Amino acid sequence: MKSKYHSIVIGGGALGCASAISIKRKYGSSKDVLLLEKSTLLSGVSSDHSGIFRAVNNNPLSMLMAKKAATLWDNLNDIWGFSISKEKNGAIWISPKHELSKWENIFSSAKQYGIALSQADENTVNYLTRNQININDDELYFFEPDAFQFKPEDLNIALKTSLRINDVEVMENTNVRKVDIDEMGTVRGVFTDSGYIECSNLINAAGPWASKLLENNNINLPIRMEPVFICDCEVDRIDDLVSMPMIADYSNQIYFRSWGKDILHMHQPRSRTEVNINSRFEHQDALSSHVNYQNYTQWPKLSTYNMMKKYREKSLSRFTNLEEIQLLSGKTRYFDITPDHQYVLGEDSTVKNLYHCIGGGQSIKYAPLFGEMLAEKISNKFCNYNDINLEEYSIERFNDNNRKYTYSIINTGS
Repeated sequence: MKSKYHSIVIGGGALGCASAISIKRKYGSSKDVLLLEKSTLLSGVSSDHSGIFRAVNNNPLSMLMAKKAATLWDNLNDIWGFSISKEKNGAIWISPKHELSKWENIFSSAKQYGIALSQADENTVNYLTRNQININDDELYFFEPDAFQFKPEDLNIALKTSLRINDVEVMENTNVRKVDIDEMGTVRGVFTDSGYIECSNLINAAGPWASKLLENNNINLPIRMEPVFICDCEVDRIDDLVSMPMIADYSNQIYFRSWGKDILHMHQPRSRTEVNINSRFEHQDALSSHVNYQNYTQWPKLSTYNMMKKYREKSLSRFTNLEEIQLLSGKTRYFDITPDHQYVLGEDSTVKNLYHCIGGGQSIKYAPLFGEMLAEKISNKFCNYNDINLEEYSIERFNDNNRKYTYSIINTGS
């Protein structure tokens, strides 16, 4: 281990890995980049993602970024030096009819950014799903043809391989205890379990642990965890699932995706209600670096068996001719969320050489883009993403006198 690096990235999840790779590739051998992970690479929140990429989003800026991220996923070898295979089967969105006005706004943004999205009639849905899902008169159906899926293990291999071939130095099982910021508001380095390390730039990709890490530096970064249940089952009497579009069923509040030819993977959408989000910030403490979020006893424990039965019922109600379902596994995973469910991305508002790359719950699909944008900002030499105004995602929105988010409760915990 060297005593000083050009850039240090805290956090070995998908966003931290992507940031380290992009920064290193921008500078090449002229600059050293270090990635610090308190456990093992991709073992935290990034370990249980579903490998779904869809551009459709309620937030127009997120749609624009998804469009740009899709291009990077198609050309991943150019920015990482390694690529992954994808299943490009599209996505079917199912929505109650009373939400039509919301979809009119989504269509407007999709058209503006060149994202393919169309309303689908009964014949189209039946064709796309080979007559495998039930259709109801009180629902709307939409098709996003460019949505794709990939295997999480393939992404993990790609990230680890890209770190290695691009000569990013990685230190696992290394906990960052404190960020060293001088009186002029400049990061000098970090105190770790392995000693003090200097850096010229620090990238905070520590996910749910970042809030507690930075509060000692008077940096307010509110992050809590939202429980989401995921379930896998083996299904019979259904056609090969491999070519099935991902199904975002908002009538039943569940996502379906294929996991091989006979495994149906299911998970909940995130809860975006003000009451639920505020509850997280009222009743959870910020995570300390020594806490494993998967075993955090302050969170309510969901009954795995009852949740799996509930998912089975939802599957039977949505799919036709689905008679045999063997429940294989179910568990609670967690999204890291901010009070407005948005990302924290870009320069810190007070510390000049500190940058943030925090996901807000679903940012693995943006990993190549977030990494490239941060590398641009740090190098200040590349201008591929000047059309993306990151003010909406600035940490400054959490300052006491400049709160631009919807939800009211901010409590960093203790």
